[in-house]
Amino acid sequence: MTGMALNHILQYNFKPNVGLRPDSHKISILITDGKSQDEVILASQNLRDSGIELYAIGVKNADEYELRSIASDPDDIHMYNVYDFQFLVDIIDKLSVNLCNSVKGSEAPTNLVTSEVTQSSFRATWTPPNGTVEKYDVTYMMTAGERIEKVRLNSPPHVSLKQENESF
Repeated sequence: MTGMALNHILQYNFKPNVGLRPDSHKISILITDGKSQDEVILASQNLRDSGIELYAIGVKNADEYELRSIASDPDDIHMYNVYDFQFLVDIIDKLSVNLCNSVKGSEAPTNLVTSEVTQSSFRATWTPPNGTVEKYDVTYMMTAGERIEKVRLNSPPHVSLKQENESF
């Protein structure tokens, strides 16, 4: 029934009405313990064609060929096979690293420079990352203040920040 589970993912998950955010990275992890009794190749291909990255974890008697056909490429990142459920702990570190690398966003801005520093304001400038940037979130706290301030900018890669009042 692995194919049925994969079809369920495609039909009911990764939809806005169940919490999918626009532009979020879609990842699914399938854990199976044997050979499927139904079609998995087409079901997994449909998921991948929909932009869903698939990890396949086999336990006990899982069919390795089937795991490879389910998992996204490359297999050394997306496919795991363990002897028994108790050995799942052995793959946690590698799986965690690979999952984190899968969802890593664009590179952060670099070369942050502050200038025009006064008692109540400063200017921050940075080098934008490669690729398209929709918005910048700038979080700061003036030394005289106790409150953390946040500013969301469309662009360009600089902002002048000032203390709004003395009660900061």
